[in-house]
Amino acid sequence: VVSDGPEATRRAAAVALLDAVRTLDETYAPKGLRLSATGPDAIAEAVQVQARRDIGFHAVMFLPVAALIMHVHLRRSSLLPVPALCAAAATASSFAIGLGTSRYMSVDQNVPTLMAFL
Repeated sequence: VVSDGPEATRRAAAVALLDAVRTLDETYAPKGLRLSATGPDAIAEAVQVQARRDIGFHAVMFLPVAALIMHVHLRRSSLLPVPALCAAAATASSFAIGLGTSRYMSVDQNVPTLMAFL
């Protein structure tokens, strides 16, 4: 539960400003003019976007490697779905824990993803 207060108001204003800058950049980028915002909120958003992309990419890219390693060591193709099942179970449990935690305190939107794939 996010409380309404000065911080929530400041964050909402920052999100609106970042959305406006993003819209302006999309409008003027084809004409050769690039726009970007700076400051702590813009940097935090850029870090979150890149972290989501990196975590998702590395997690998905490791599944075939895990399947190959399992097949080489165990020589049983019936166990090849196990890495995908483990990833699905980790994702489900991380979202369940994140949901339970978010009922009592404010958590970052990246928490379940980080918990699942780190």
